[in-house]
This record gives sequence, structure tokens and C-alpha cells, in this order.
Amino acid sequence: SPDDWLLDSACTRSIARNKQHFTSYLPCEHVIEGFGKSNGIGRGTISLSAVLGSSTRACTIRDVIHCPDAPFNLISLARITDAGYHAKFVGDLVEIRSEKGHLVAIGDKVSHMYRLRV
Repeated sequence: SPDDWLLDSACTRSIARNKQHFTSYLPCEHVIEGFGKSNGIGRGTISLSAVLGSSTRACTIRDVIHCPDAPFNLISLARITDAGYHAKFVGDLVEIRSEKGHLVAIGDKVSHMYRLRV
């Protein structure tokens, strides 16, 4: 669905379709390569609630491009690992953990992509 958040190992920046996800926002133009004619119109910080079993955990992602025409919301795996987090792929799951090993987010493999539980 267009509201899903997909973990992407190919993108260099995270991309959000909906401006409502942003907690801070600066309008700006940004060309997004590989997305056809879609361009970013702003950037900022988003906050998501990761579902971890029966609880949730707030996740902050910085330097996200706002692109309303993007087909999906994408989270850059490279940016996550650059920030010190680790991704562990086990079967049909991906676990995102902090440097100290705390579970931060979980994703499920759906149609050869990993969709985060948010």
C-alpha cells in the first residue's frame, strides 16, 4: 500500500509521501533519481511509531525527503546503518537494533521487500 514504509538498500535518502509525518520541515526542491518524474518538495525529520509486539516505540528519522508523488515511503538502510543501527535479516523478518542491541523496529518480508511494522 502507498502508506507502507519499506526498508530500501538502494536509496541514499529516506522518502516520505505524506507531509503529516514530518515533525520539522523545510520546503526545498530536490531531484530524486530513479523515481521517474517525481521530485522532492521539502525535507525534514519524521517520527514513526514502530510496533514491537504489544508495545510501540517512537522512531525519529532525520533528513527525509518529502515526495508526494513517490509510489512508496522508503527508509534508507544505508542511513540507518550510518547512524549506528544494525539490520539483521532472519527468514522473513528484519530486526533493526541500536548499537547496544536494543530492538528498535521490526519488518516483514512482503513480495520480496521488507515492510516495517509501524
